[in-house]
Amino acid sequence: MIPANFDSLSSSLMTGVTLFKNRSSGIIAEAGYVLAFAVSIIETLAALICVPVSAMFYPLSDKPLNENIKWLQSAAFCVVWSLADIFMNLNPLIGRLIADEAHARMAIRNPLSIPHGTLV
Repeated sequence: MIPANFDSLSSSLMTGVTLFKNRSSGIIAEAGYVLAFAVSIIETLAALICVPVSAMFYPLSDKPLNENIKWLQSAAFCVVWSLADIFMNLNPLIGRLIADEAHARMAIRNPLSIPHGTLV
């Protein structure tokens, strides 16, 4: 099941590219991972600007700040995730990659196991 909501555009892009890679060619997906890396850097910079701006509205509501912090965390994680997938995609011993951000985060904590229910 594909997650319905994403915390960042780059997370959504990574999921789409990885699902494509897992079902077809890794060579074409390589361009997608490079694009996701560039998008995640730009998105992280945008989120870095939005977090302090939304902090000014914190006395009125904490929702904008909390959403922008989640956005920043997701986009920043996607910088590392996309860079890792660029190199893992080139490894002929790795057939399938984790396609969703939540399980990719879990796999980083314990790299020797793939979490149950992982989207690949």
